Amino acid sequence: MRPVPAPVSPVSEGPWPAPLGRLVPVLALVVSMLLLTGCSSWFTDEEAEAEAARAAAEAEGTAGPDRPVPVDGVTGIEIGRLTDGIVITAFGVAPNAGFATPQLAPRRNGVPGPDGFIEFDLLGVPPDPSFEMPQGSLRAREIRADRLLRIATLQGIAGIRIHALRNFRELRF
Repeated sequence: MRPVPAPVSPVSEGPWPAPLGRLVPVLALVVSMLLLTGCSSWFTDEEAEAEAARAAAEAEGTAGPDRPVPVDGVTGIEIGRLTDGIVITAFGVAPNAGFATPQLAPRRNGVPGPDGFIEFDLLGVPPDPSFEMPQGSLRAREIRADRLLRIATLQGIAGIRIHALRNFRELRF
C-alpha cells in the first residue's frame, strides 16, 4: 500500500496565491524605486541646473583630469544640414588657454523643454593645473564643439539653446 499524502490547505497567507504573495513586496519595491528615480526630473529647474554648472566650474581646481566643465561664454551657433539630420556647431570662450575636448552635453537627455527647445551645455576639459597655463588672448581661448542631431530628434522642436557659465545663445527654427 502506498502512503496517502496529507491534504494541502487551499488557504494562503494573503489575498494572492502563495507564489504571487512572495513576489508582491518585491514588485512594490521595484515600482516605487522606478517612480522615485523618474520624479527627479519633475523637481529640477533651470536655475538649479545653472547653479550646478557654476559649482562644477568653481570646483575646476579640484576636478580630476578629463572631467569636462562649463566654459565662460557662448559666442555663436551654426547649423549645417545633412541628409540624415543637422550638425550643431557651437563656438565659445574658455576661462583660460589649454581647454581641450569641447563638447555639447544635452540637458534633460536631449528631450525638449516646455518651450520646445533642445538645450545643451558647452563644456571643455580644463588643462592640468600643474601646467600653470596663462589666461591667454581671446583667440587662444576660443573653442568649438559639434553635435549631430538626427531627423527623428528634430520632430516638433522650436529651436536649439546652448548654455555656458555667463550666457546662452539660442537659434529658433
